[in-house]
Amino acid sequence: MPPIKQKMHLIFVGAIAIWLGVTSIQTAVADETLSRDALTALFANKSIVYPYKESDENAVVFMDRFGGTETYVPCEFSHGTWWVSEDARLCWQDSQENNMGDPAPQCFTPQMSGSDIELTDASGALAVAGKLIEGSRIPTG
Repeated sequence: MPPIKQKMHLIFVGAIAIWLGVTSIQTAVADETLSRDALTALFANKSIVYPYKESDENAVVFMDRFGGTETYVPCEFSHGTWWVSEDARLCWQDSQENNMGDPAPQCFTPQMSGSDIELTDASGALAVAGKLIEGSRIPTG
């Protein structure tokens, strides 16, 4: 092989090796189960924005860093609390529902891909599919 082709070949093979190494590291990180503390840090001060099933508007759940929630479902605002359970599920409970005699929180298993988030319920059914976005996305006005 001429020297220039040999160098190009080595550069190409090196680039492939680096890419494979980085890809396997990213896969390992993506496949790890996050701890309860890591999930709490991930969701603090974030909004989950998702299409509301009964209209063409978005619903929003904002989770503040102190464990409070602000929720917007088209034409209705409420607040409550959120936490990550011992079994690493994202849970929230609306104060209004609790005051109406429904003390059961809603808990979901989160699955993330970039900013996309899916929350599945205890039966494994998809409950919410949307975006996890920094800060509050609760509409004002």
